[in-house]
Amino acid sequence: MKHYFYRIFSVMLVIAITTAGLTSQEIIKQKYYQPKDEIQFNGVKLTNENLISTKKSDKILDENFITIDSLANAYSYFYVMENKPYVYDRTTNNLITVKRGFYSQHKLEHAGYSGTNWTYNIFMKMSSDNGFTWSDPILLYDKNDIGYFEARFPTCYGFKMNNTQYVASNFPVIDYYPNGTSEWKGYVSVLWNQANPAPIPMTANNDPIFRDVSYSWSNDSKIVAFEKPGKPGEFVWLAASEIYPKNNTDFANASHFALRRVENDIETPFTEGIPDAWNSNKFMVVDQAGSRYNQLIDMRRADDGVIYLACYGRFYNDDPGSTNPNTVGVSRSTDNGLTWEDFEQLPIEVRDAYVSDQGYPGGSFVFNYTTKGFVPFSNGEWSIVVHGALYDAGQQLVGSQIVEIYKQMGAWGMRKVADNSGAYIVYTDVLNTANERQNPSDIELQMAGTADGSALVVKWVDLEDYNSTAGTFRTTDIYLASKTKYGTKWGDKINVTNSDEIDRATLLPDYVPDASNVPIMKLYSKIKAGESERDSQFVAGLDQYLMIGLFSAPVSVENEVVNNSKLNFEVMPNPVNDIASIRLYNEQKSASIDLSVYDILGNKVIGYELSNVNVGTSYHQFKTEALSSGVYYISLQIDGYQTTKMMNVIK
Repeated sequence: MKHYFYRIFSVMLVIAITTAGLTSQEIIKQKYYQPKDEIQFNGVKLTNENLISTKKSDKILDENFITIDSLANAYSYFYVMENKPYVYDRTTNNLITVKRGFYSQHKLEHAGYSGTNWTYNIFMKMSSDNGFTWSDPILLYDKNDIGYFEARFPTCYGFKMNNTQYVASNFPVIDYYPNGTSEWKGYVSVLWNQANPAPIPMTANNDPIFRDVSYSWSNDSKIVAFEKPGKPGEFVWLAASEIYPKNNTDFANASHFALRRVENDIETPFTEGIPDAWNSNKFMVVDQAGSRYNQLIDMRRADDGVIYLACYGRFYNDDPGSTNPNTVGVSRSTDNGLTWEDFEQLPIEVRDAYVSDQGYPGGSFVFNYTTKGFVPFSNGEWSIVVHGALYDAGQQLVGSQIVEIYKQMGAWGMRKVADNSGAYIVYTDVLNTANERQNPSDIELQMAGTADGSALVVKWVDLEDYNSTAGTFRTTDIYLASKTKYGTKWGDKINVTNSDEIDRATLLPDYVPDASNVPIMKLYSKIKAGESERDSQFVAGLDQYLMIGLFSAPVSVENEVVNNSKLNFEVMPNPVNDIASIRLYNEQKSASIDLSVYDILGNKVIGYELSNVNVGTSYHQFKTEALSSGVYYISLQIDGYQTTKMMNVIK
């Protein structure tokens, strides 16, 4: 199978250097997505790389990045939609990454090594200070010790249980035979905890049989793990993946999502199955062998305990001739993943309204099987970020855009995050079956929520000084944009690297401490003799530096004006214990303000009147000692105007 990604103005770059090719031992089990949009992207293919020369020397660490480790190649970190090797645990404030070892048995320069730091093993690193310092690598999976298979593309998730850091990790494994062939053997799952650093024994999830149909797991995994509310020491572990029938002409079963689930004991067999809400029959039937109509975006757990799975695809329509395009949908579970609701889909009318608001009534906004991001909030609200092409009514391309699709206050909406070139680099040694160069993460679009749930941050990579006609560009840079949760506009995009150094294979964690502390990881190819530093960045198979930098994505001025124009406040600190303090900004008038606190079910648990609050900034406190640990909402109201923010209580 291969990835089928439409490229918006995609740049095909060819470099005349000798490289280590993508070996059969490293090829990901890629997917083939069958497009069915009424308007397709206009891709531009260039046959020659043409980097604009720079006057400034291009040196490693030219930007604000530090090196924290090394890898034998880039493959485990640059499949943005496949695995999540980099996360932020909001319960412990730790950054966590899982990685493969450095030494490769397939590289002559690595011959003679005899330790455990092999590419077929999995390691973890952790940072408690936003990435400034990191733990030594912690061995999570040792192929030679366990006797299983070679590990690939790891995913991780951090959570606190019994006041101890736990890390759940999951990765596909592959076996090789004497005749040179290989076979994917399903997944291995590991649970590590700080009190007992030896990983809990692994459980292997082999290719399953559901309803008399044999399937193969994909390489992707989106995992969630957490301590059960009110039940210390008990946990739930969930992993969602795309799944394929082994008979690639079994079109009716081509588009399932499947779930692996376990409670309390990872040594027991996982419960595996296809939730009815995720069944292939929720999507149109494909008609090409080995293809599918949907793409798993992410699975996350919101602060109210609801678990969300977001996907993109062509949902089933009773009218096969319908022109409704592929779209996004969200499925929810309110019982820790035991049952799931049907996908709630973005209405086509919302997309049409967005295009009209952009000034092109009758036009289209088309997005396809490219990188996306997803962040859920409490009370059935969420945001999805996509990138696509805007067309006018005559189907002429207007430009490429990054767009937020959201549901707030019970209603869907769309708003533009930023314009972008739509172009991205491809690698010399990452090829599909047609021998075409690929970049499976295209513009590397990702979205994170802030730890307190008050804001969103979007990250992507774009080409600088890109001329689509001449096929030239100077470099690539990392961009950030941010907004508050209920802000109506995104802040201006910010080029946070802005140097001649090539940025690619970048990673944003699922959450960030706040919008002014955004820790971004990236890979950077080590240089071999006779090769230029810049050209080496287009080779994924070279040895890599694993690097991290800390950046800021200021929230838009518009958001601040809207929130502060009447009434705004900040809970400080948040979470709170027995007393909550708020900093209040009142620009309305001197008056009494009603303060109410609600639990996640909407029950009012605290009510106060703040008397004679003056215009300007003031500070107030109220007792929360009667509240149990959990998520609450503080609401302030004056003259019919209301503003609400989330408060975490930890006892």
